[in-house]
Order: sequence, then structure tokens, then C-alpha cells
Amino acid sequence: KEWTLESWLAAKGTELTLKQLDCASSLVPKNMVSFSFTSPHMIEGSSTMTFCSVCLQEGHKADTCPCEKLPKIKRASKPDPQYDNVLAKMFDRIKSKLLPKETELRKRDLIMRDLNGFICRYFADAELTLFGSCANGFATHRSDLDISLTFRGKETPEGLDFIKIIEELGGIVKRMA
Repeated sequence: KEWTLESWLAAKGTELTLKQLDCASSLVPKNMVSFSFTSPHMIEGSSTMTFCSVCLQEGHKADTCPCEKLPKIKRASKPDPQYDNVLAKMFDRIKSKLLPKETELRKRDLIMRDLNGFICRYFADAELTLFGSCANGFATHRSDLDISLTFRGKETPEGLDFIKIIEELGGIVKRMA
């Protein structure tokens, strides 16, 4: 006998074993199957429990969690002039110890100028550029120089043999020593 889903369910009933479910499923054309995972279908009409993923408590969601609310900002009282003076002196001392001196800044500029001139003798289209703390103003006393080597007219690194360039520069520096 050839079964349809309706005739099969009429003969077998609607309480099925897993094996019977497979058989019944095979009788339904795949283009007629529609799954719905909305709340009314999933919970059979009963109410859902609201659960917060932040504090793991029931009754609210993460976007309204009381743990995530920022406290009200209180105006700080005006600091005592003596305390204000102590802080100002402390920050001045830190600044004077951390910031590079004018002579150190000039030395960095000279290093960049000399290094750029030196490399351009061997690679005419080479260009050195500072980046990092020395370029963005956050350099401290004895900060290193972060230097990028690029080539004018080259928008992408395609066609550049990095290893060869580095080995050539290394060889030039070794010969100078």
C-alpha cells in the first residue's frame, strides 16, 4: 500500500516512536515543511521567564540590569589649596623626569636626518618616517625611535624584496664598523 501522511497517521495514530517519526517525516514533501521557533510555539502558550545575562538574576534583561546603571556623579569639593599645590609640584616633578630634554629631541631629529640621508645614498626613493610615541608626542626620556622605511612611488609592497633590502642595509652598516 502506498501511504500519504494523512493515511499513515490515521492508521498508526499520532504517538510515534523515533523510527515511526522517521517514516512519517519521509512522507512529507520537503517544500511543505516549515519550522517556527517563536515563543508561543516553543513554550506552548505558557509565560517565559525573563533572565539577565549580566547578573544572572530573574525578572529583568541585561539592557535594564541595575548592576549596569552608572552611579550619579557627585560634584567634588574644591581641593584645599595646599593639596592642590602638592599635586602640582608632584606632576611637575614627574614631567621633568619623564619628558625628553630639548637636547635629546634635537639629537633624535639629527639621527633621523642623517639616517634618511645615509639610506637615500643607497636607495634613492627610500623615505624614513617616525611613528609611535616619538611621532605622536607621548615620547619619554630615552624612548626608542620607531622608524618606518617606505619607497616613494610605491603604494603597495608588491615587488619589494624585503629580505634583500634588509641584508643590503645590514651589509652596508657592517662594512662601516
